[in-house]
Amino acid sequence: MPRTYALLIAVLFPCPLLAQVIMGGSLTPERLEPRFTMALTVETLSGFRSHLDRVGDLTLDKATLILPDSPTGPRTYTLVARKLQFDNSRVITNGNTLEIFAEEIVGDSASQIVSFTTTSGLPPNEPSPGTLDGPHGLNGRNASDITIYTAGDFRNKMTLSLRGQDGQAGTTGQAGSIGTAGARGRPGRCAPIGTGCRRGPGDGRQGGAGGTGGRGGNSGAGGNGGNITIVFFNKAPVQNNLPIYANEGGRPGAVGQGGQGGPGGLGGAKGNRGPCCHGNAAHDGRTGSDGARGTAGSQGAHGFKGQFVAKRQDIPV
Repeated sequence: MPRTYALLIAVLFPCPLLAQVIMGGSLTPERLEPRFTMALTVETLSGFRSHLDRVGDLTLDKATLILPDSPTGPRTYTLVARKLQFDNSRVITNGNTLEIFAEEIVGDSASQIVSFTTTSGLPPNEPSPGTLDGPHGLNGRNASDITIYTAGDFRNKMTLSLRGQDGQAGTTGQAGSIGTAGARGRPGRCAPIGTGCRRGPGDGRQGGAGGTGGRGGNSGAGGNGGNITIVFFNKAPVQNNLPIYANEGGRPGAVGQGGQGGPGGLGGAKGNRGPCCHGNAAHDGRTGSDGARGTAGSQGAHGFKGQFVAKRQDIPV
């Protein structure tokens, strides 16, 4: 459970400047004080700085901020602080959009903003009952977009890892059915009384071919990498202060392989000699041929790499 501290700092502002420090544990944005999560519209530089002074500072210290999954799709979350500091901490966006407004952003090399806890694809689905074909893999989720607005220093060594999620692997098709057994050979037949064997027993019939294996499932496509935009109000970006980032698209999952062909059916038994055909030998039928392996699934697409933009935006003072 994270611990929260509110620190009263004496400053020359109409309202006291409060700092919230989250120490350890995991939390969602609802655990933050509302002033740090309210959406912000920036019209002037002085208004932006005045608002941030009233909001105060926010520090995550060995903490993990998790933006929850939503059953209705990605949402937009906001972080607002005069000084936003990450000390050995993480933000997990889970594909949600994140907007950050801060005068100063400080992050150490042990801190990260990541799209997902893991970008590895899900394991293959279980085969579907009643069908030979393997289920298709799900597409990987797209990473979130992050936009950072700042008017001050961006002393940031943290990593922004907005990689798309890998696609799910397709499922291997199920094995084909066993071929039908061959028919028994005809029995021997006696000649008219006193003349011996009229027709010897017949060979057993060959077994049927095994069934073709099911088709493998298509692999899921990789999710797209997230877009990263850093907006500097009324100042040019300082390249050596920009964060390390990775926003590659996710890889497609492995294709499902075709199912093994079913084994051939057993050959039919040789026919009985009967009472008259003792010297006429017959043979059991041959085993049927194995079925063909099913075809493999199709390969999903690789996710697109996101964009990284650091730019100056001039606004009224």
